[in-house]
Amino acid sequence: MTTIENRALLRTGSGLHLRRNTTHTLGAGPLRRILRVGVCGTDLQIQRRVRPDQAAILGHEGIALRFDDDGTARCCEIFNPVDPHNQDVILGHSYDGILQDFIADTVPSRCVVPAWGNLPVDFGALVEPAATALYAWELMRPHLPPKASVAIFGGGCAALLMAILGEDLGYRIRLIHPRGERLDFIADLGVLESAELADFPRPDSADGAVICLPREAAWQAIEQATWTLTVGGVLDLFGGVPTRLCHPAVPHIPLAAVRRMNVCGKAQGPRHIDAIASTGKQLRITGHRGTSPAQLHAAQQRLIAAPARFGKVVTQVISLPEAASVIPAMARRDRGRGENVKIVVDLVMHQRSRPVDLATTVADQLQDQR
Repeated sequence: MTTIENRALLRTGSGLHLRRNTTHTLGAGPLRRILRVGVCGTDLQIQRRVRPDQAAILGHEGIALRFDDDGTARCCEIFNPVDPHNQDVILGHSYDGILQDFIADTVPSRCVVPAWGNLPVDFGALVEPAATALYAWELMRPHLPPKASVAIFGGGCAALLMAILGEDLGYRIRLIHPRGERLDFIADLGVLESAELADFPRPDSADGAVICLPREAAWQAIEQATWTLTVGGVLDLFGGVPTRLCHPAVPHIPLAAVRRMNVCGKAQGPRHIDAIASTGKQLRITGHRGTSPAQLHAAQQRLIAAPARFGKVVTQVISLPEAASVIPAMARRDRGRGENVKIVVDLVMHQRSRPVDLATTVADQLQDQR
């Protein structure tokens, strides 16, 4: 048995502190070695305290190497953050997350899925957000005509993944973000093939609308979404919905409760609420929390099939010490480092940062352990 150092990023006020200790022992029981962690918009909201989540260590999008009781590397696993048995138990939100080198066997087996051997390890941080985007499309598709027009409000990773997958499904995508510099950055990425980029929605122009924004921006976007939807249109509350939120644009609808109707792809099927907007339009409202093992596997398949395209979504890979300063700066919306989409933290590298690596796969990672 070997005693190993464990580094972790601890929330301390408005910053993050890199703590080092030696509390884990390899070969003394099941253990997960965290390989990559994606920085999510909800992490940034927790960091700037606009969400009440209490986890001292952030991080819920990621991939880990699992060691058996005797210290033998067994497989790589993708985390499924929301516990399907209790949607209020969320990795990196209600309990400590994965921005640390090692975690003991604290994450239930129902909250991980095997990583595919040909998945690039860096994409381990994209699987869960891609799976949640697939879930959102599954909920919306029954209410959308073929070649529907869909307005996506947002300019972050979730919005781009929704747009990419929506293009693949044959929908006419309009990505809406108020900041021209952000739209220019997205256009220069070249990740979208047919989507229109706009700084303001058009009235009565969309069959569907998706809110992919932080909580602070959701209020205005919900009003704009109901304005841009056609009669009978569907609104998906992907994110940005505080607990107990009711919005005058869709009176008497508890929006957070709508999201709680669809949890982790459970078998009751897609659920929605029929609503009358303040404009008099009849709308359908849906949303979800978490994702399912099937969606996590489907996401891996999508990522593997188009690595060059999805690789553009990962704008930088950084080390854990570098993340201690980068994540608080991102939470403050400090753009001194430029625009980014998905920042991935590589917990096993020594350099400060690097571009995305599409060549090193899960199979390679496991081979290196033998």
